[in-house]
Amino acid sequence: MNKYNIVWGLVDSVRKYHSDDDRTRLDFMDEFSEESIEIKNIVTSAPSTIMSISSMMTSLPAYYLGRNYSDFRFDREYFTTLSSILSHNSWTTNALIMLPEIREKLKVLNHIPRKYWPRGFSHRDSWDNLQINQLLRNALEVYDNEPPQPCFWFLDFNCREDPDTSDIVKDSFEQLKKAGYDYDNTIYILCSDHGYPDPSSGVTPKALADQKLTHDIFMTDDNITIPFFIRYPGSEEGKKIETTVSTLDIMPTIIDILGLDVEPKISELWHGKSLINLIEKNETKDFAGIKVRTDARFFGQEGRVTAIRGDDYKYVYYHDQGIEEFFDVSEFNIIEEDIASLNDPLIQSNMDHFREVFKETEEAGKKFQTKYALYKLKQQTKNIKLRNILIISNEEHSYLELLSDSFNSIFPEANLDLISTKGFKQITGIRSQFNFKLESLNSVQLPSFAYDLVLTTYDSSKSDVFQNLEGISKKIKSKNKYMIDLNMTMSIRSGQIMRYIRTVLENKEFYIQEPSLIFYLLVRTFRLGINYISNFFRK
Repeated sequence: MNKYNIVWGLVDSVRKYHSDDDRTRLDFMDEFSEESIEIKNIVTSAPSTIMSISSMMTSLPAYYLGRNYSDFRFDREYFTTLSSILSHNSWTTNALIMLPEIREKLKVLNHIPRKYWPRGFSHRDSWDNLQINQLLRNALEVYDNEPPQPCFWFLDFNCREDPDTSDIVKDSFEQLKKAGYDYDNTIYILCSDHGYPDPSSGVTPKALADQKLTHDIFMTDDNITIPFFIRYPGSEEGKKIETTVSTLDIMPTIIDILGLDVEPKISELWHGKSLINLIEKNETKDFAGIKVRTDARFFGQEGRVTAIRGDDYKYVYYHDQGIEEFFDVSEFNIIEEDIASLNDPLIQSNMDHFREVFKETEEAGKKFQTKYALYKLKQQTKNIKLRNILIISNEEHSYLELLSDSFNSIFPEANLDLISTKGFKQITGIRSQFNFKLESLNSVQLPSFAYDLVLTTYDSSKSDVFQNLEGISKKIKSKNKYMIDLNMTMSIRSGQIMRYIRTVLENKEFYIQEPSLIFYLLVRTFRLGINYISNFFRK
């Protein structure tokens, strides 16, 4: 085992090339590339911060890890992370994260304890690049210039509207080197989580805001490929690698460099491969014909887009519309031309192959999600006998299939019915399916049957919709009425208040470390309660 330290600097939304806006490749990246190894064609698992970093830290595809963004809470009990492996092997792990929401959602990392924060820092605040640098400096001072070794430092920066980003990142690396984390005992990584659409394509932050779009749905190479640099003890300086690889390969590479023994039942789940033979021996056989999958949105969300990126071609699929696109990416172009409709046998043959890869990976994702749903629901339905179950939902087809498959597996003798406001075709495993439009729910004829369980799905991004669904639930006969969120968590209490309480419990570490947050929690909870009561009486 090599007990090397790890310093991982991640700069949000930086492209792998220089451009004329604030998402440009950092000057420090050019400088660092001369003393490190640059992987020039690495594809992110998702052009979204939470999804991308979570997949980097687990070597699992981003769309495996959740069902929607709003309700995403990384499950530390189910998934093994780089931080958990390192902590188990006596590493100290310190993550310095900018935004409160990301601190709470990124359970793949262990956040630096509050005793190392500078005076005036609070979890309720966002921290800019300078404050991340200040936090790092303060932590090193508190350690009294004897910081822990081995240690994993994860530093989160943001390029947006900060012309000093490059200098601050450089200074942070320099501070760590001065503190004893030098190139002889430390793995240094510098990268981004995803890129950003180039403004010359017409996709600008303002244009996105005007059209109420988000950048993560764009599968252009400026958005899904990232800058990536790594230096470790004994590694070659200034080497450039052109082979296409995935961000899922980062974690296995670090584990390989450290020589850590990881149980096969854990490592066999990884989708990435170590890059060491590629880096040190120029062996490309493990990556020949590689097809890297990248996803916008989690498995159960609306607006899903998937790309399968190879060396020369890229296949893109829009799930809601069933639309396919195909691109020649053998050379980088900011404006990418869809060639899916060209009557060229070679293109169509390649497209068929990419389409099959998409279908195979989509089916594998569904099986993984079903396995996870079974794990969660079995925990919550122990010693319960159910013969008749009703699901009331406004969720996507893929999520409802998960519920159907899971409940039919746990209760094979039970009858499963569905009230859906999406109007899907019959879902396998559903005995009776009632399709109603959301706006007509109050006037439709509902089942008069008495159910053992009525389960109403809850998506926090559609809380107003949930209130309508909950109203329908109240009209159905059943002794057991639960809500279920997209994390597969069942609860007898409904709405945003319960979700908020669960969120607080999941993030109790912040409230323990900073008791003053409790005051803000009480105020926000009180306001949510007032809103809930007001909406109840309006109905």
